[in-house]
Amino acid sequence: MLVEQPRAPARVAATPRARGARAPAPRGGAGLESTGAAGTPVYMAPEQFRGGMLTPAADIHALGMIAFTLLVGSAYWQDEAARGQDPIAFALAASSGPVEPATARAARRGAALPPGMDAWFARATAADPAARFASAVAAVGALAVALGEPGAALSPDEDRFAPQAPDEGREGETGTRSADGPAGWTRTDGGSEGTQGEGTVSGAPGAAVVAPGAAVVAPGAAVVAPGAAVVAPGAAPVAPRRPGGRARWQIGAAAVLGASALAASLLTASPGAPPEAAPLRATTTRSLLDAADAVLACPVLDAAGVDAPPGWLGAAAAATVCERARILLGGSTARTLVPAELLSLPRQPVDRFPLDPYAAPEARARSVEAARRRAAAYVDGEVAREASPGAFAARARIEQLAHRVDDPALAAELVRRFEQEPSSWGRSTLAATASCLLQPLDPGRAAELSLLSVQIEPKNPTGEFCAPWVQLAAVTRGTASAESALRAMQAWAPWDGYAWLLEEPSPGDGGRALAFARRAHALSPLDAYVADVLASRLLAGGARSEARGIALALAAGRYPSQRVESELLLVRVEASEARFGAALARARRAMTPSAEDAGWVRVQRLDIAWRALELGLIVGRAGEIADLAVERFLDPEPPPLDGAHHIDVPLRVAALCARATAAASRRCFARLRALRPRLAGGILPGTDAFTDGAERYARADLAGAARAWRPLLRDPGPFAAVMADAMAAVFERVGEAELVERLEKAVAGGESHLGGASLATARAARRAARRGDAGEARALAKQVIEAWAIADEPVPALDEMRRIAGPR
Repeated sequence: MLVEQPRAPARVAATPRARGARAPAPRGGAGLESTGAAGTPVYMAPEQFRGGMLTPAADIHALGMIAFTLLVGSAYWQDEAARGQDPIAFALAASSGPVEPATARAARRGAALPPGMDAWFARATAADPAARFASAVAAVGALAVALGEPGAALSPDEDRFAPQAPDEGREGETGTRSADGPAGWTRTDGGSEGTQGEGTVSGAPGAAVVAPGAAVVAPGAAVVAPGAAVVAPGAAPVAPRRPGGRARWQIGAAAVLGASALAASLLTASPGAPPEAAPLRATTTRSLLDAADAVLACPVLDAAGVDAPPGWLGAAAAATVCERARILLGGSTARTLVPAELLSLPRQPVDRFPLDPYAAPEARARSVEAARRRAAAYVDGEVAREASPGAFAARARIEQLAHRVDDPALAAELVRRFEQEPSSWGRSTLAATASCLLQPLDPGRAAELSLLSVQIEPKNPTGEFCAPWVQLAAVTRGTASAESALRAMQAWAPWDGYAWLLEEPSPGDGGRALAFARRAHALSPLDAYVADVLASRLLAGGARSEARGIALALAAGRYPSQRVESELLLVRVEASEARFGAALARARRAMTPSAEDAGWVRVQRLDIAWRALELGLIVGRAGEIADLAVERFLDPEPPPLDGAHHIDVPLRVAALCARATAAASRRCFARLRALRPRLAGGILPGTDAFTDGAERYARADLAGAARAWRPLLRDPGPFAAVMADAMAAVFERVGEAELVERLEKAVAGGESHLGGASLATARAARRAARRGDAGEARALAKQVIEAWAIADEPVPALDEMRRIAGPR
């Protein structure tokens, strides 16, 4: 919702309505609702799928597809998306453009469209961009006629690009469009107030109109502003009337025409572009956003439908709106103010960066007040998360983690271009991409470039998993800079689920990590990795039923990553119930790579193998499981992990190598060294030291392992998570008890994952017994016995724990 005013920042408000009323989001293909880089697949133009040059004609195509969705209630490509097994299959179907007429497809879904929609839709979505309407104004005008709503489609400012006489008004004006508009189309304006479709909209000339039912969609989340209307300064909002007995397509007409008018009001015409027809009579009212230095502000929106505090969702939606508006306003980041800027948050990671700044009760009011002071216009309204399949834009990450090789020459070229690029946006993107490629080759330089990328332009979301904030979070994970980087990412990219997901649990965090994981899941409910982290934190809190529910929901998914993730989560749920034998049997079946696996699915299968190793350590079968993992993941040519993009891959492979039998261990480490340059994005600053220590541990060089691992204990989190037992044994053996204590603190709280105890519990019982603390030793030993005595497979540690616990 957007309104501009001549001399002061404008405000947009929702019309009065009952609290909790929501407009239903259109239904679409669950797995093909979003991509991180190109757009929303069910709305994308054929040339986007074919890799052709993008022009404004792609927006005309999107307008046609969105119009169909709003009028019918489901996307045109819904059937093809439901049949497709992956985005590539869908792309092949969509790249040729629509074939079935709009009215016929709508009729099969129980919706009746007026006959004129066929010709309009065919032209708007033509496979040839040159055959589409020449402008958004022309498309909206023709749509108004096709829907039987002439004159209702455009804001009073729609003709601002036509030649104008400065001294003439608009009252009672009538104009005729030819060319792209249908013959005989007329429009009459009557001052600053008017009606649109079935709802009433109050506004002023120059205002961009959003009709009732319009929806804004953020990455991975549904953003709904039902009943929204534009309110100009001094104008009283008028509640929209409830639809009467008109046809369903007529109810949707207001939404699509209003949304189209918003787009037309923000798009800038080419300076030399001729008008499409005889000029309309002039208006002296122009949008203040036309000025080259005019700024649009996006304060924190009023949010609902998520756990309190909901400010993070309001900030996520606002930041997304500003990003889309920035593109329409010419691309300069100086044209918009996002929530982080309105709250004057630091532009780069600093010590003590504010935690969850949008949770503060006054954050929204402060951001709105700042918007009024600093901008020519600002966006306001309500955002809500709705629990319907079509309400969320699912982030499709299935194909993102495909094989890749990091080329030093290419990385060097990226750095060279970064140094020569004049624009802040280009420099930020090049620095982040170079950091991503350099991560396995030169982690130190990669860290420097990732920090530069966000310092240069903190509002840049470009790059998928190499986007500036995502890359900074990746390279700082496991370092002293991790917390400040994450706090800054949460403020500047609140729409990115990974900003919330990467929050590491810590003692005394009051459940913050779990709450933040729920935020990530709200933004990306079908992202398998998000589901994995959320389930892990639920299991840590003993919420097995909820974790099992997430696993079963994923099992019904259409993509391999969802089904494999379901198996992984069920392995973990069974392990949390001390059903170690059942979990191992499931893991052995699910950890077998298949020829169809790619990218992330291979990472998931390795995760299953690593979980199986964890269970093997408990039941005395670690060597057997590790050898099997080496056979399946490292020995084949080409190895299934070639190009796997995840920071856990090198660490977990090193742990598997260290636990394998001697011959398999040597093969495994040699293979890992050969693969290292191609494990893109998986190398942390301490990865090499960790691998070196693991190899020395496997060779029984405990002093050498301690020397390699000691520097990692400044922040042991990611390293202790995969090999805490071996690291603790090494430091116990070399007499560094204080480092053992540091390690155990890093893995504390994992008992619920394994039925109520862990190998760390058994280690603590042994240490207490050695130092003569019989009471603590017995208590810890009894905890292990109570948790694992009911296991479905014998646990060797139980005999020792019974000796420590003594007679009953």
